[in-house]
Amino acid sequence: MANKSDASTEITTGTTQARDLTEQFHAYMRAMAEDAISDAGDRAEEIMEAQAMRILMAETPEDIMSADMGGTVQCRDVPGTYWDIRGFTVLKSNRDDIENSHGYYVQFDATCIGGDAEVMAKNGLKPGVIYPLQTSAVLLTTKVRALAAKEALPARLALVGNKTQSGNVVLKWGNLPVTVMQGTPA
Repeated sequence: MANKSDASTEITTGTTQARDLTEQFHAYMRAMAEDAISDAGDRAEEIMEAQAMRILMAETPEDIMSADMGGTVQCRDVPGTYWDIRGFTVLKSNRDDIENSHGYYVQFDATCIGGDAEVMAKNGLKPGVIYPLQTSAVLLTTKVRALAAKEALPARLALVGNKTQSGNVVLKWGNLPVTVMQGTPA
């Protein structure tokens, strides 16, 4: 029969293993960010070119005015939207004002495929358009990295914001609602 001391030791060991695994993950992601530093100038140029293309291809004055709103999209601003995530780049973060920063953030190669109309309009998102979607939220970065490791990208995901009792919003990737067609992307 196991005693209380054994159970406590098992929980502590499990917690220590989880912390070790999580720290290994963050170290791996920081190393990936170091490798991506040389691409930063190219990435900024690509974003500007994509914005210019959306401006030039806009069909209405409203489309012209909102075409450059989606230069980069922060996940925290767009819960309730749906995305086709094809891959990601890990980038070094120089921000020290973000609580729980691990020294990196992720930019997903993402196409908006729908979602809450109000959130999309506020952030200048259009279905079928590619956006650099960014976050340092651990649950988002960890899940996409795990999907990549299982060769499960591209993946069609819902960006879900769950409000906690303290009023914070925890972001998670979820499955698309059953009302959304989950066909193969073109």
